[in-house]
Amino acid sequence: MIDFTTYKAEWAGKKVKLVDPRNTSQSCSECGQIVKKSLDVQVHTCSCGYTEDRDVNAARNILFKAIGHTPEPKYGQLQLQLF
Repeated sequence: MIDFTTYKAEWAGKKVKLVDPRNTSQSCSECGQIVKKSLDVQVHTCSCGYTEDRDVNAARNILFKAIGHTPEPKYGQLQLQLF
C-alpha cells in the first residue's frame, strides 16, 4: 500500500512522508497532552478545552508529525485580560 501511494504521489508531483502513528488518537492535537480513551469513544475531549472528533484529532496529529510541528501545552497557563 505504501509503495502504491508513493508511486501515485510521485506521478502527481507530490511526496509521501511516513510518520510514526503511535498515540495519534490519544494525544491532544491542540496541547499535546495524552488523553487515554477506549476505541468506543469517538470524541476527543481534553482538559485544555479542545474537543473534536477522534479521527479529526488523529489526522491533525499525523499532519503535525509530518511537518514537524509540536503543540504547545496550554494547561496550567494563566491568561490575563485587562479590558
